[in-house]
Amino acid sequence: DPEKIGVHGHSMGGKLSVMLAGTDKRVKVAVPSCGGTGAAPDALKARKGNSARPQALKPLYAKYIDDAKMLPYVTCPIMYQGPHNDFNGMLSNLAFNWRAIPEETPVRFSISPHLNHRHILESAFVDLLMFEQYLKGRYELPKTPVIKVDLKGDATGPRIILKADPSKEIDRVEIFYSQDPNGQFRFRRSAEIVKQEENIYLATAPVMSTDLGFFAMANVYYKHPKELKLQGPRWRKDPGDTYVISTNVQMFEIPEVKAANPAVT
Repeated sequence: DPEKIGVHGHSMGGKLSVMLAGTDKRVKVAVPSCGGTGAAPDALKARKGNSARPQALKPLYAKYIDDAKMLPYVTCPIMYQGPHNDFNGMLSNLAFNWRAIPEETPVRFSISPHLNHRHILESAFVDLLMFEQYLKGRYELPKTPVIKVDLKGDATGPRIILKADPSKEIDRVEIFYSQDPNGQFRFRRSAEIVKQEENIYLATAPVMSTDLGFFAMANVYYKHPKELKLQGPRWRKDPGDTYVISTNVQMFEIPEVKAANPAVT
């Protein structure tokens, strides 16, 4: 059915999924996995201690092969599926480059904590859920959670506010933050949730220095729709009890942190 074409690929396949979604309007939904975040932009390379690869892009690659060039042309719903510490689909690149996707394009993320080039079970079936929504019309995923950072915060340091879409049953949330400038090897701390009002969560994020940047993101875990009876490959046939929808990475460079002057603990 030419009206029900979805693309999903892993690693280089993730990159190709973005490129195909940006060039072929027959694609109705795309789920790139561990690829498709684009090359490191100059703004990331300017960050001291960043994870950008040192070699410069060849002009031909930069103009025609860098998948970041396709992101402004992605108009179909798209979800990035990847882990915190992927060597190929780097979240630092994603944080910059995916802002180029048109505002009217539905964008979601499903990020696995502390892994490289693979997914936790809660993220392993989100591609099928996207296809269930946009190709079959049998399910509707929650929208991307809204995350806001109050850098100044209070006496304990910055505060992170997360607003989750309550349209599906929420199982739990995780809020992560770090001051490590290297996105590939960054270890993200778990922020302590100190207050919850329905689907809004407030967390504290103590910092050690105002001479480092600040990076935050969050995961919201929803009950998996068992009634869909989804099945994966033989090595991971059955879904878990929940699935994860994430925020993009919120970034604050050193000058922004210094200007906010949060309490250091």
